[in-house]
Amino acid sequence: MKRPLAAVCLAVILLMAVCMWLHPPAYASYGEASGEEVYLTGRVYKKEYKGGQRTPVLLIYVKPKHLIFQKEAILFYDNFICILQEGGEEPAIGSLVTVCGVLKEYEAAGNPGQFDERSYYAQMGVSACITRVKIVENRGGKDFLRETLWQFRNFLGDGLDWIFSEQDAALLKGMLLGDRSAMDAETKTLYKEAGIMHIFAVSGLHITFLGMGLYYLLRKAYMPVIPAALFSVAVMVLYGMMIGMPVSAVRAVGMFVCRLAAECIGKTYDMLTALAVCAVVMLAMHPMYLYHAGFLLSFSAVCAVAVLKPAIQPDKKLPPLLDSFFMSLAITVFTLPVQLYFYYETPVYAVFLNLAVIPLAGAALVLGTAALAISFLLPQAAVIPAFFVHLIFVSYAEGSRFFGGIPGSIRTVGKPEVWQLAGFYLLIGVLLFCKKLMWKYKAGLLCGAVLLFAVNGRTDLRVTFLDVGQGDCICMELPDGSAWLYDGGSTSVSGTGTYRIEPFLKSRGITHLDGIFVSHPDEDHVNGVEELLERDGIAVGLLVLPCTERQEKSGFFRLLSLAEERNIPVLWLEAGMEWEEGGVSMSCLHPAGSFAGEDTNAASAVLYLSYGSFSMLLTGDVEGTGEEKLLQTLKEEGIENLSVLKVAHHGSKYATKKDFLKILTPKLAVISAGRNNTYGHPHGELLGRLEACGADIRVTYETGAVMIETDGKTMRVKGFLQH
Repeated sequence: MKRPLAAVCLAVILLMAVCMWLHPPAYASYGEASGEEVYLTGRVYKKEYKGGQRTPVLLIYVKPKHLIFQKEAILFYDNFICILQEGGEEPAIGSLVTVCGVLKEYEAAGNPGQFDERSYYAQMGVSACITRVKIVENRGGKDFLRETLWQFRNFLGDGLDWIFSEQDAALLKGMLLGDRSAMDAETKTLYKEAGIMHIFAVSGLHITFLGMGLYYLLRKAYMPVIPAALFSVAVMVLYGMMIGMPVSAVRAVGMFVCRLAAECIGKTYDMLTALAVCAVVMLAMHPMYLYHAGFLLSFSAVCAVAVLKPAIQPDKKLPPLLDSFFMSLAITVFTLPVQLYFYYETPVYAVFLNLAVIPLAGAALVLGTAALAISFLLPQAAVIPAFFVHLIFVSYAEGSRFFGGIPGSIRTVGKPEVWQLAGFYLLIGVLLFCKKLMWKYKAGLLCGAVLLFAVNGRTDLRVTFLDVGQGDCICMELPDGSAWLYDGGSTSVSGTGTYRIEPFLKSRGITHLDGIFVSHPDEDHVNGVEELLERDGIAVGLLVLPCTERQEKSGFFRLLSLAEERNIPVLWLEAGMEWEEGGVSMSCLHPAGSFAGEDTNAASAVLYLSYGSFSMLLTGDVEGTGEEKLLQTLKEEGIENLSVLKVAHHGSKYATKKDFLKILTPKLAVISAGRNNTYGHPHGELLGRLEACGADIRVTYETGAVMIETDGKTMRVKGFLQH
């Protein structure tokens, strides 16, 4: 049997994955202590800066011994991140400290596509955060080695700041020190969309250049194999500790150790076996790495080089450029499922850009290190390697802009379905095991595996009521592939459009909205839509606003300005307008052009949607005279026995009256409201009225996004946090 150790490791990994699937991890909950002042005593085991070069914030990671809330000890689950106040004392790594601050639980994702803070930090072994931290007591106990490495890292960072321009220094800190906090958001976005952001995270490329470079230098200096290997391993382990041991660096250092161990005992180094051993060791220490994007991408990339590249390469001996192309192609294809699963889109031309970027990265590493070394001996001479590093980074930026400017440079297909993932790995498996296949058939299997992710099997109507806190946002995906948004905003969640609506749309493979309806101009219905129009991620075909605002326009001033900038046509919606798309009939029931309500809530645009026997009413914040007029229209149109009612005004007791519900008798009532909101939504009286009419009630802060699918006959409902 070939690679018996790798096979055993793979079996162990699969067993761990099954166990994790059958017994999902339990997450920490601090109950009443969340949002309140607590006292934490524990030992500092790590430090890092966040927030950028101009406004850095120091974070300390604390392994707890005691957690006090209201003078009583409470149960803690894992480590804590403490965010120190500016100008506060900086404790040494290893010191025992008592801190005081406000405990903040990390938020679970409430929507498809939303970043899951709780899961991400649990993967790092962190259960909660403490903000506005003051150090009450520092009892010392410094870990000399780790603190020295931390100070040395800062010293090297200062050296890079002195030698290089601000932009170049920020990039080199990422490449050499694993510190991307100084990189600005625009640069990160540019390189991420170009598919070369991996260059600025310490990984196998960096360990190979630095570690193997050191080893070969020692061997050239006639140092024996074992001492040279031990010294090189020690330096790389210390280097990994200095940069904070990120997942990719742990994997790279582990494989580096395996490689030199094989050399020491005279055995042939096997990349796949080393990879499997490292994976088992890392998962034994941190089982939740199975959910970690960085872990999966790092191991998938190396697996691609070890397994897929030899299978698709038509000739074992190729010119360097062609060899690099097949390596880049193999990595791009094999990491594609992970890339799409976590980020929903992929840079199409990254396989070509990386042909130049990766070799130049090695040069940048060597030159950056040389500049640092030279600066200690002959400071003025450091400008020579610094100049060439600058040229490399300029070429990175220009190359990224060039490829980013090509149409279709980013392909957004959404989060893959289980059948797509299974089909991909099945086709790749056939390609790997049928080694005697002609190259053209292998190319066909490879293309087929990739194109699986472009298949959209959408045939039903899907409606998602997003969890946006205290606000509203409803996305309607029609059977013909078109997509519409109704409202989008929040007063309790910042960055609603950026961090909730847009990620949801991309997770569904939506980059074009055929239209956005905005019921009325209140912030909790419109500010997320404004964010979408300020960004370039989502194209919008039509903006639809209530006709009652046509004359005033003051409430929609910002929205109308953005629509004009992006050449988005505006339609003023009024009662009586009807249209059909993708087999779905829609009509506006309110407001009429002559309607004069007491406020904007009463004049909310109300939409009625029907698809087969399925029917839905979207009500905005309609209440008062607006609800009375709407009730009259419902009677005139004979609309009753709804499938779904979007409950008006987040469950206010002043809306959705008894007579209104008596006619509609909805099967499902969805309330969009924020947890612990100051308005008391949803109100008890309203909930009582809904229960009395027999409605199944779903509240977004309890269930997360409410997702409805229907073929026009049956309706399937689930909450994002409940599936």
